[in-house]
Amino acid sequence: MSDALTVQSTAAAFAKRWRELEAEPDKRTPLSIAIVASFTVDTLVPYLGCFLAQRGVHATFTLAPFGQIYQTLLDPGAPARTADVTLVLPRLEDLCARPLAELARLDPERVAAARADAHAELARLAGALAGYEAATAGTTIVGTLPAPPHTPLGVLDASHPASIAQLVREANVALWQTAHRARRLRIADVDAVIARLGAERAWDPRMDLIAGCPLSSLALRYLGEHLARTIAPLVVSPAKVVVLDLDNTLWGGIVGEDGANGIAIGTAGVGAAFTAFQDALLALRAQGVLLAVASKNNEADAFEVFDHHPAMRIRRDHLAAHRISWAQKSESLRAIAAELSLGVDSFVFLDDSPTECAEVRRVLPEVTVVQLPADPARYVEVLRAIPEL
Repeated sequence: MSDALTVQSTAAAFAKRWRELEAEPDKRTPLSIAIVASFTVDTLVPYLGCFLAQRGVHATFTLAPFGQIYQTLLDPGAPARTADVTLVLPRLEDLCARPLAELARLDPERVAAARADAHAELARLAGALAGYEAATAGTTIVGTLPAPPHTPLGVLDASHPASIAQLVREANVALWQTAHRARRLRIADVDAVIARLGAERAWDPRMDLIAGCPLSSLALRYLGEHLARTIAPLVVSPAKVVVLDLDNTLWGGIVGEDGANGIAIGTAGVGAAFTAFQDALLALRAQGVLLAVASKNNEADAFEVFDHHPAMRIRRDHLAAHRISWAQKSESLRAIAAELSLGVDSFVFLDDSPTECAEVRRVLPEVTVVQLPADPARYVEVLRAIPEL
């Protein structure tokens, strides 16, 4: 297999890999995906398909005619209805073109009516989604409505009754409420993907005019990556265990040298970064991910911190297993796997040391190994970006 593709890989690299994937027999888990959108999504397919392949999923796609969301969702004979996953990608500008045009005129006598018309259209979408979800056996994923790149009011939009940005927020709350009431309807936060990238890089007005797709190639890559992370866990089990180093991972400093009172963890300075990291790990634990420790350390020194340091968020009873000794990290991971009756292929191993990470990668290539960056302020960001989690 070639090197993994990322959002920074070229469009040509994705196109080449997608041709290879379509031409060769695939041992990955098969998944049929229907995409129903208010804009052209043909160019999204190679990005989403390649990112899913890297997650162990072999995707086949059915594309509904663009701009026919309602026709597809309401048609009992639509091909999309047989898909394992239906991905619905609407835009406010496409669904509510007439109410938005009314709002742009800033006629005080028409603003309330235009907003009501927009909400009626959004209620129509919610009803179509709920009906489709109830009538089909697969999972339906609807994208949030991204904020338009420009609004007629510019900087005044945020405080005006005709605010488009506020209408987008209200629309996305309505989508969330619809998904909350349904069993197999989920949300993919497209708006957050666009915001992360930035409107100037995300939107491509020229391609919107030429091809009917308003998103730039870069935005499509970011969206494909996000959607793959949303879809893959439906058929491929995510990681079950996060195995952690201790020194300069769960806390700053080396406990064997600095002592329990000399390590960095707390609410200020660099210690706050380690506190935030522990909170993020506990959030994963609340979602069902097991936490374990594999550390080269004296066990008594380590548990002095876990049991007695007032700033520690993670305590001894939060750990499903631990190996604190001077053994190789790969040996410790094998021992933890045996204790938990799990395969090491369900492990994510986090360590700040390039040497320890290299040793685990070499001996246990099935393990997802993540070397933490030099700056602990980025630990939470790195943790939340791990696809296996």
